[in-house]
Amino acid sequence: MITERDIEVIQFLHDRLENVYKENKNVDYLIRTREIIDKLKEVHLPNVIQSLQSKSVENANKHYAISYEELSDEYQREHEALIWGWQDCVAEIKRLCKC
Repeated sequence: MITERDIEVIQFLHDRLENVYKENKNVDYLIRTREIIDKLKEVHLPNVIQSLQSKSVENANKHYAISYEELSDEYQREHEALIWGWQDCVAEIKRLCKC
């Protein structure tokens, strides 16, 4: 598979021929090289975007799974605190009313 680095190397070679060796930018092999670079960028960019999106979805799923577990633990702690708090309130009312 072509990587971004591969495209950069081809671009570097093209630019070097044109700017350092003063090749005419309208010669057939430089025109064709530019066309190839453009096609590679067109093909490579969607692959990069798709890869980033899939990683983003994976990371989001992991985040939500962790968040759900954390929320579940937090809910359980709050629920237990409410039950203990309620039991304490009932005990205090009974004590005050001497029921």
